[in-house]
Amino acid sequence: MVKWKWLLRIASLLIMLGFFMPAVLVSCNAGFFETGDTLSLAEVAKYLDRPILYIVPILSIAAIVLSFLQDVFVSSAAALLWGQLGALGLQIFILVMTIVSMSSEVPNLPYNMIKIKARFGTFLIVGSAALYLAAWVMQKKGSTIPIMASPVYKETLIEEQEDPFLNRPLSPPYAPEEVMRAPLEQLPSQPTLVVLAGNLASRQIQISNDGFSIGRSSKNQLHLEDQTVSREHAVFRYSQGVWFLQDQESTRGTFVNGVRTDAIRLNDRDEIGIGPYRFQFRLN
Repeated sequence: MVKWKWLLRIASLLIMLGFFMPAVLVSCNAGFFETGDTLSLAEVAKYLDRPILYIVPILSIAAIVLSFLQDVFVSSAAALLWGQLGALGLQIFILVMTIVSMSSEVPNLPYNMIKIKARFGTFLIVGSAALYLAAWVMQKKGSTIPIMASPVYKETLIEEQEDPFLNRPLSPPYAPEEVMRAPLEQLPSQPTLVVLAGNLASRQIQISNDGFSIGRSSKNQLHLEDQTVSREHAVFRYSQGVWFLQDQESTRGTFVNGVRTDAIRLNDRDEIGIGPYRFQFRLN
């Protein structure tokens, strides 16, 4: 995920560099001799009265800033990613409209009297735009990781969904503060997470207390280092003899039996998906 972000940033810089490099060769054939001049897009904007072209490098800078903001505002990463695609789309729109408007202003002269040829700057911009788009697509794929439910639990999941009171979303708090923060020795149930997928040292993790937290931050009780996991991803809650799983507004979501959820009551052998990790919830 991180490498695609840097690839997109590099592509943005290359687009900006291409703006100042020789991009078009304009030549005029008067019959006896041919003269020509190579212009960059910056020179086209200045000498041919196309100030809208100055927006192109500004959008490249904006895309880079949005890319860095993804690491700061994790909850808004998806919106910032779409903003980067919008920046590229606007750049392409400006360039295409400039070409169309300039072509329409070329006077009706004899064939081959005026020739316009692409130069290195044009190829650099086009290639960088393709690289930018590829990096964006890979980021988008990385931000949407489907977690498929195991076939063994499909019938159980259907039965649970038919009961409107069994898996209804709950909003915190689930219980009075004294229940939610019950000491460890007062909890009659200390379930276990069995690791089904993901690179973790231990294959079984005990949920030892109410408020057991999962996330990328090292402050969490279960620390998952993958970049697709939010810093504070999900929390286990215990109330009135049952366990709940609450998503903490994570970017890529928390899944239970293949279904994305905000908060849900957990049952024995439910399958939990967080990023590339999959766990089976087991009650002792």
